[in-house]
Amino acid sequence: MTDTLLLTLQKIFTLFTFISVGYFLKRKALLPKECSKVLSFLGTNVIYPAYLVKNLATSFTRENLSLNLPLFLWGLVFLGAVLALGFVVALCLKKTSIPRNTLIYIFAFSNYGYFGYPVMEGVFGKEFVAKAIVFAIPSSIAIGSIGYFLLMGKGKSVAKSLLSPSVIAIVVGCLLGISGILETATQDVTVVNTVLTFVNDTLSTASNCMSTVTMLLTGFVLGSFSLKDLFKSPVSYLIGVLRLMLMPAITATVLYFLGVRGLLFAIPVIITAMPVGMNTVLFTEAAGKDSSESARICFISYIMGIITVPLAFSLAAFLGGL
Repeated sequence: MTDTLLLTLQKIFTLFTFISVGYFLKRKALLPKECSKVLSFLGTNVIYPAYLVKNLATSFTRENLSLNLPLFLWGLVFLGAVLALGFVVALCLKKTSIPRNTLIYIFAFSNYGYFGYPVMEGVFGKEFVAKAIVFAIPSSIAIGSIGYFLLMGKGKSVAKSLLSPSVIAIVVGCLLGISGILETATQDVTVVNTVLTFVNDTLSTASNCMSTVTMLLTGFVLGSFSLKDLFKSPVSYLIGVLRLMLMPAITATVLYFLGVRGLLFAIPVIITAMPVGMNTVLFTEAAGKDSSESARICFISYIMGIITVPLAFSLAAFLGGL
């Protein structure tokens, strides 16, 4: 429990450091107002597609799918369940000022990647994270397609949405993963190996910027509020409770009474217990919409996560029999 709390605090302090930098730059007007458009454009059209390609090229492999097929299939079932739950919760909160599609995204997709995986590794080890990544492949694909459409698709044709950078990146990433072409590069100096190594390093470098850019953007958007006003959003606390407490509780209860244990129990519970994904800010800002309330929701969810995330890990480990 103590180790989980320390790891959670470490990740949250890292998040808040970059968010604080973006907030300070906006409050002091050290960067032009158009900076948010630049960051969101780079994030959605360059960095996030690179992140998707790298993630899927590494995880969507024949070896992973054959060795962990039950986890992958369980991940598909989980994706359908959280999308349905997100839709139901969004209907229940229709009187709030948050758009329905944003609410669906918030409750269907958490920040299990940048935030969740490092904490999982620290608590359960690298093998657990490797299994969690396979489980989350369907969700990763859905974030770049369904999630992209939910937050940016209004007013766009289906064809245009299908040709978005995220969807193209998903196709490329899956093809690279199944083919295993990036894994074939060796230390032998040949033209092919040099090109493959260059592509792999470029994707890694770009995808490593994903979290930093999104956090800076979130802080920059939050700069529209005074420090006092950041905490004056009742809907942020409501969503935080639903996202961080109710959803993992529902997931744990259903799985426990279905007799599910072990990894198939722990991974879904932990993923649903993660804070709000920052793509709600990145995609919304890139679409030219007001992302200030989404940024406040993210901000509050990470503060609440200091308490709720360690509890969720303890619950998953105890009830899952890990």
